[in-house]
Amino acid sequence: MKNFNVFIDDLTEEFARQNSLKEIKYPSGKVNWGDGYGVYTVWDTEISVENLVYVGLTGKYKRNKEGKVVIGSGRFKHRPIRWTPYRLFQSNEDPKDTKFSFCYKQKYSSKTLAQKKKDKTLSANDYECQLKYDRLQILTFDLGNSKKYTPSLLESLILSNYYFSTGNMPPANNEV
Repeated sequence: MKNFNVFIDDLTEEFARQNSLKEIKYPSGKVNWGDGYGVYTVWDTEISVENLVYVGLTGKYKRNKEGKVVIGSGRFKHRPIRWTPYRLFQSNEDPKDTKFSFCYKQKYSSKTLAQKKKDKTLSANDYECQLKYDRLQILTFDLGNSKKYTPSLLESLILSNYYFSTGNMPPANNEV
């Protein structure tokens, strides 16, 4: 298996050539994800194996009521509403000390976090790690025009390459 940094560079170039890569560097406010679906990677400061924090996907192929396989409704732009296994604190309701932070490694169950979100008491203190947006880089790999990858395949490919290069997973990922 390739060195992970070479692998991710090659993948980034492949998607850039297809105009299907979006780079979000050090956002100063709300993250503008765009409308696409596919896979996204979250990095601390720079794109290298040591700094990969999370790999996730949006959109899954599902069979609808008529029996036809279609892409689900998940999109990049829906990422900020998540609270497990990570949370992007960027809403007007978030406390100032946590606003514009990516927090991960939840301290409580998903059920408890859901209740805290409903009660508007969810905060960065509910997570072990906090990464301010001014250190954040996000790559989105949009699969809208891909005939080579599905979201689950690409996510698994990135995580598998990372695992075989490091013997570990990114710190905000819990499974591969």
